[in-house]
Amino acid sequence: MTSVPPLQGRRVLVTRGVDKRDDMGSLLEAAGAVVLRVPLIAVRRLVVAVDIAHAVDRLGAGAGAGSPRPWLVLTSATGAGLAVEAVGAPSLARFGIAVIGPATAAALRSRGVDADLEATGQVAESLAAELVHRGVEGAAVLVVTATGARDVIAPALIAAGAHVEVLEAYRSVTPEGAADRLREALSGPPLDAVTFTSGSTVRHFAEAVAAPPAGCLAACIGPVTAAVARAAGWTDVVTAAEHTTAGMVAALVTHLSAVQRLP
Repeated sequence: MTSVPPLQGRRVLVTRGVDKRDDMGSLLEAAGAVVLRVPLIAVRRLVVAVDIAHAVDRLGAGAGAGSPRPWLVLTSATGAGLAVEAVGAPSLARFGIAVIGPATAAALRSRGVDADLEATGQVAESLAAELVHRGVEGAAVLVVTATGARDVIAPALIAAGAHVEVLEAYRSVTPEGAADRLREALSGPPLDAVTFTSGSTVRHFAEAVAAPPAGCLAACIGPVTAAVARAAGWTDVVTAAEHTTAGMVAALVTHLSAVQRLP
């Protein structure tokens, strides 16, 4: 007897960015879901490769004889990609590389770089705490991040005595025409869930739609994104245990298998 896929017939809207591999969509389809794709986030670069290269050079220059190992902190897969693209994987070997979660670590590995520190808590607060615990007094630190991102890591490291430079390398924006495509998707049969991989995707959804769809689940990649979703009016929110697309799909399987299908 053939088993029924766990998300058979469930309608899931994927808001993952236009620059990302569509692994979430394929994973959901493999689980039986009907997937609608409306990317709600795109990356607008704020610096060119040479700007990142110069910041990396400054990081290296800040590591004098006898000083602590310098750290490069990457808060997202996007930032990781930009850093490696700018200077190449071999140039990063002289630094400690710290990342927030498994998605960023995987993005680095795919480019030939291994992270030295992956925050066990998978959030900025835990990364900052673990770096401070390792000892960063006197260390040079470069944080590559997005403009408008939560300002958590740099203040904690500065308070611990580190010399920190923050490079805002990109901005998250709503793709052109995305709001119209979203409203069109919501005009069809009811959705069971919407996936959110960042606070920006939640905010861009809210900018296009007055309120979350009735009876619809918000599936969030982590607790920070989940908090943004709740603040935006989502009452049914599930968070991935592992902050990856595979973790989000697993959370949807667990949750939607236990609730009644929408009429």
